[in-house]
Amino acid sequence: MIRTEKRKLIRTKTFKDLLKVIKSCFKDLLPKLNNVKDNRYTLYITYETGELLYRMLIAKILTVDMMRDVTSKFNIKECIENFTKILENENLKKLPHHYTINAFFNTRNK
Repeated sequence: MIRTEKRKLIRTKTFKDLLKVIKSCFKDLLPKLNNVKDNRYTLYITYETGELLYRMLIAKILTVDMMRDVTSKFNIKECIENFTKILENENLKKLPHHYTINAFFNTRNK
């Protein structure tokens, strides 16, 4: 097995292990995140609050601190497929941009 295959296997295993922990210990996490009040203008909403907050939670767990990095590192095919499974949303074709997440957090204070 070459190094790139080993790295991919480790990343996949780590992510799968993380999902197992979340699914077993925090079964109602996604419904709770989806119930967070959203103060954004409803016509502009593309992503549910759970999709925004879950993405940020995973980013923090994986120590991706800069919002710009969250956008660039998470909007790849493999990651989108994983989030489609996590969020149980087959319509998810891309993940929210960091501007969208910032807009959500900025309206939280209003």
